[in-house]
Amino acid sequence: MKYKIVKTTITGLGLLLPFYASMSFGMSNTLANQVSPISFGVLYKLSHPFFNNFSIEETQILHDVATERVVGLKHDLLESADKLVDNLYNFDLSEDYVPKYDNSLFGLSFFIGYSFQNFRIELESFYEKFDVQDTKSHIVDDNYRYFALYRHGPAKHINYVTLKNDGIELNSVMLNICYDFTLNNTYITPFSCVGIGGDIISIFNTVKVKIAAQAKVGVNYLISERISLFVDGYYHGVIDNEYSNIPVQYPRNLFYAPKVTSALANLDIGYFGAEIGMKVFI
Repeated sequence: MKYKIVKTTITGLGLLLPFYASMSFGMSNTLANQVSPISFGVLYKLSHPFFNNFSIEETQILHDVATERVVGLKHDLLESADKLVDNLYNFDLSEDYVPKYDNSLFGLSFFIGYSFQNFRIELESFYEKFDVQDTKSHIVDDNYRYFALYRHGPAKHINYVTLKNDGIELNSVMLNICYDFTLNNTYITPFSCVGIGGDIISIFNTVKVKIAAQAKVGVNYLISERISLFVDGYYHGVIDNEYSNIPVQYPRNLFYAPKVTSALANLDIGYFGAEIGMKVFI
């Protein structure tokens, strides 16, 4: 259903282009000469994750007690995770757990802007979600989301904690500074933007606020004095890659101290993609 909505919206915008272009013939063809410097817009975002350098371990380390392995549940188990996580042998000790993430197909952004000459300042807010992939084709749904931080020590002892990976969600607010490159006798205006702001990131059942930056390159298409369509490519990156004090779950009481702990994760979060949207001058 979501794919049909996106397809219908994009098709509709495309059909409007020649209609509005014919109506706007003879009008000012630069974004710098609009009836109002104030604009607002909405856009659809398609994003591909560029996440690297994943690591996670217990935060509190005492003496020789430290995270030795990070392992996920075995893929061929027939029970749900809540019945499996209390036994370490249900985790796949043959390889380390390294999550991979899906594309964000339904990102949505809103912005309000102010134009002066060829420059624009835009305050933008948007949402993205990158769900974790089931790379091992687990038989039971959602078992691929669970993994364990396994301490060094005898396997017969309870020496691990567990976490659940529900993907990564970002709620972002960015301040963009853009420049429109005016071309004579054309309704097409190339532009570039740089922006800085903040991301509210939901990761491993915790929420962190991080500084972020982004860049865009694209083109506007002026279809009337008040309305333009645009398309661009962009990159968005989170500045800091450390996520501390992540809550963990205890399938049973830990055998070794510390018996109450948390996790520290590192992950470089960045993504690139394309946007298509409409801007209205008010």
